[in-house]
Amino acid sequence: MKRLFAILLAASLVLFLSASCGREKSGNMEFVYDAGTDSYTLIYYADSAAVSVLAIPDTFNEKAVTAIGQLAIGSCDTLEKIIIGKNIQSIDKWGIVDCRYLREIEVDAANEHFCSLDGVLYSKDRTKLVAYPNANTAAYAKDGKLLKTASYTVAPGTKIIGHCAFYKCYALEKAVLPDSVQEIEDRAFHKCESMTDINFPEGLRSIGKDAFLGCKGLEEVTLPSTIRVLGDYVFYNADNIRTLRIKAPEDQMTLGFKWWPTSAGRETYVEVIWG
Repeated sequence: MKRLFAILLAASLVLFLSASCGREKSGNMEFVYDAGTDSYTLIYYADSAAVSVLAIPDTFNEKAVTAIGQLAIGSCDTLEKIIIGKNIQSIDKWGIVDCRYLREIEVDAANEHFCSLDGVLYSKDRTKLVAYPNANTAAYAKDGKLLKTASYTVAPGTKIIGHCAFYKCYALEKAVLPDSVQEIEDRAFHKCESMTDINFPEGLRSIGKDAFLGCKGLEEVTLPSTIRVLGDYVFYNADNIRTLRIKAPEDQMTLGFKWWPTSAGRETYVEVIWG
């Protein structure tokens, strides 16, 4: 995954450096101007031990800050809270990832595109879970040792668990999905290594690429009769799964490359039960 991050970072740097007005810095943040929308995108935040709260400004150079770009807030080991202003309209699917001690994402009530429910980031209509802070209800010691794992119940009415929504949420032990969930996007629970319990409700239709990659705490998984799509490497390195029940008929499925549980791509013993 380090290679993947390197590729993404390189791609984002090429994109940003090619922008007409270049990068502009303010404190620990960097922005890039988009002439098409006459607004700024936050493209980078430099983690600092002296700063635990990141407040994304509503404006920069008297122009609205409307977006959070790819890897803008990533691998921040000291960040505990993010405050999203009223003008943010879009957040890249890799915009907020891998912030181990992040407890809360707050959103201005006037924001028309996003909202916060108990510190968790959702779309404004609450149909998509965008980003879950790893330390939301978990507890860590000062030396980084995990003292208390977390259990999270996704809000009723949520239809989509977004790309990277729980990415590297090492503290998450249990996730409860409501009956409304229809889609789990790519890498949604990537490397949730402590997770031992998650339900897959009837109505769920697709699970994206790498969605449960590295989820070594899972031992038994039951997928509903409504499931129709399993992307590439869904259970890659989830090598402790021994029983995988899929209530749907195999001939009605669209199956990605090596979607089943493996150990670094190598076959493991797993009983797959169809129908």
